Amino acid sequence: MGWPMMAQAFFVPAVFGAATGCIFYFYTRLCRRQQRRTDMLTARESQLNNVLSAAPIGIGLAADSTFLEVNNYFCEMTGFNRSELVGSSSRIIFPSDNDFESFIESCHAQIQEKGVGVFEVKFRRKDGAIIHVILSAKPLDDADWSKGISFTAVNITKRKEAEASLDRRIVFENLVSNVASGFLNVSGDHLDAGLNSALEAICRFTKVDRAYIFLMRKNSSICDNTHEWCAENIEPQIHNSQNIDLNDPETMLWGKLCVREPYHVPDVSALPDSLPDKEIFESQNIRSILIEPMYLNDRLVGFVGFDSVLTSRSWSKEDIDILSLFSNNIALVMERKEREQAIIAAKMGAEAANIAKSKFLANMSHEVRTPLNGIMGMLQLMEMEGLSPQQKVHYSFAMESCRRLTGLLSDVLDISMVESGHLEIVKGNFDLNEVLDSVYSLFKPVAVHKNLELTIRLAENIPPKLMGDSNRLHQILNNIIGNALKFTEQGSVRVEVSSLRSRTPGQVRVLFSVSDSGLGIADNKLDTIFNSFSQVNTGKGRSYEGAGLGLAIVKKLLTLMGGSLAVASELNKGTEIYFCLDFDLVDENKAEKKFICENKNSIKKFKVLIAEDEEINLLALRTFLERCDCHVSIAANGLEVLEILSSNVGEFDLIFMDIQMPKMGGLEVTSRIRAGEASAENSDIPIIAFTAYAMAGDKEEFLSAGMDGYLSKPTQIEDVVKILTKYSIVQ
Repeated sequence: MGWPMMAQAFFVPAVFGAATGCIFYFYTRLCRRQQRRTDMLTARESQLNNVLSAAPIGIGLAADSTFLEVNNYFCEMTGFNRSELVGSSSRIIFPSDNDFESFIESCHAQIQEKGVGVFEVKFRRKDGAIIHVILSAKPLDDADWSKGISFTAVNITKRKEAEASLDRRIVFENLVSNVASGFLNVSGDHLDAGLNSALEAICRFTKVDRAYIFLMRKNSSICDNTHEWCAENIEPQIHNSQNIDLNDPETMLWGKLCVREPYHVPDVSALPDSLPDKEIFESQNIRSILIEPMYLNDRLVGFVGFDSVLTSRSWSKEDIDILSLFSNNIALVMERKEREQAIIAAKMGAEAANIAKSKFLANMSHEVRTPLNGIMGMLQLMEMEGLSPQQKVHYSFAMESCRRLTGLLSDVLDISMVESGHLEIVKGNFDLNEVLDSVYSLFKPVAVHKNLELTIRLAENIPPKLMGDSNRLHQILNNIIGNALKFTEQGSVRVEVSSLRSRTPGQVRVLFSVSDSGLGIADNKLDTIFNSFSQVNTGKGRSYEGAGLGLAIVKKLLTLMGGSLAVASELNKGTEIYFCLDFDLVDENKAEKKFICENKNSIKKFKVLIAEDEEINLLALRTFLERCDCHVSIAANGLEVLEILSSNVGEFDLIFMDIQMPKMGGLEVTSRIRAGEASAENSDIPIIAFTAYAMAGDKEEFLSAGMDGYLSKPTQIEDVVKILTKYSIVQ
């Protein structure tokens, strides 16, 4: 059954129209959606292009080593425009075929291994400049590399230049440091060689053709070329650069130097012809020059310079810095050299002054001791003739005054010798009991006179035989005990000697303690009593005599002997002084045997020859000897000694020989006697130095010259008796 015609006529068009409308609607909607997608893609592409164009790195695509696309920054980085790169081989941006092929090979190998490649490569810009780049590359499709590779390129040229500059700076600083340390270690004798070596090292680093050092003459504009280094095939100019006056005619260089400014000229030919500098530089074929002034204590002392001879050169900040540092180092070296020269001059002056001082003291000692010996000799002769009780009192006071003067003279000489370093510690075997007995015997009369108790106690565990300088120990004890007795008016002075544990095998450490019940010392004076010429009581109203040298000598002697010292004191209660010394132990079986006179009156009647030119000293000694039953002959000078001995072979038993005599001195006479010039039989006759030379080392000098004994002036009869007793036993 079919539709009626009318129905068909209405329905069919309606359906067709509706279908057409639907189709159009959906088509229109689809087109709009597609347009929106297209617009979005276009916008995104535009955004991406903007991003790629604005990105501070190079970005691009390549396939088969051909650029497909590059961004603007890549073009800017390489110097090519986009049309020159796109479609061209990537070989265009590499410095050489080898660089390109090496990159391609490495790129393929790294992408195959890791999926991405990162390389540090060099590109050559269109203008020929070489830049450093970090290049990253990755395939668009890992399975099909033919679709192309995307890449990014970061320009690291500035970073590489900074690294290179830093590396060069490190090398430069090491160079300067090595040069500076070399200067610090070089001695004055090798300073010139050190400067030449430093010039060469710095010139090779900066690649200059010539370098030099000029030194100014004091307070003038005249300078001299003192050091120079030249590269190969560069003519030296040092011989043509002497006695140059930078201010006649006035140069621009002189003006710069005077205001402490560097002087650098990149192109000498560009200097005005009227400038004297240009003529000077061109005469030496200098195309570029760099000069740095050297100042020492605000005084221009010279300058250091670089020359470029083969080509013109623009001086870099590094060039200026290195020359500035080098000039500062040289100025420091010159300052050190000046100081060393000043120190050497001061040392030589001090040594000369010390020698003059020593000679003066030696002469003064001799000149003072000689008349002092006469005074003491005459006093002793008067006492030997017999004196009244009142005269004996006068005699004792006069002798005590002479002894004090002798002691003061010895103290002054000892202080001088210690300070000059000429006082030596002479070790020998000694008996500590004998030293203490001698000290006790010396000071017992003083203690009795002042009604004081003097005691000396020696610990039983101290070995009697020791090795050390007994004379200096005696001197230390004399000064300390003498001071204790001098400043004690009532009570006692006690000396105790004990042993301490020694830190060295074969030695014994001995502690000496001297305590008194005297005045004591204020706390604020304890630090000064051991200074030379220092006293507790000073001024015109002081109660005690003395020069203030005794304790100073004690401290200096203890320092020389390796000892230590301590003081404890309380005002009006007393003082304790402790000192400690190390002595070597002595094998009793190997100890030296000393001659001991059992009967001091058993003196042989010697035939004695006295060589002395001073009448008072001669009279005293002659009388002493004659009182000891000796037969005495006289010689007034050294020549007479030789004549008398030659005329009286074997007649004399002893000679007392003065050192300083007219015509021929005692040392020369002794040397000739020992050489047999006064007959072979007289060559071994005992010779005793009878002299006022009593400084440290004098005795040793005389004994080493061939003399057998030593008797210093002023002389006491007891000293003469000891010598006669000794040779009575020997003979």
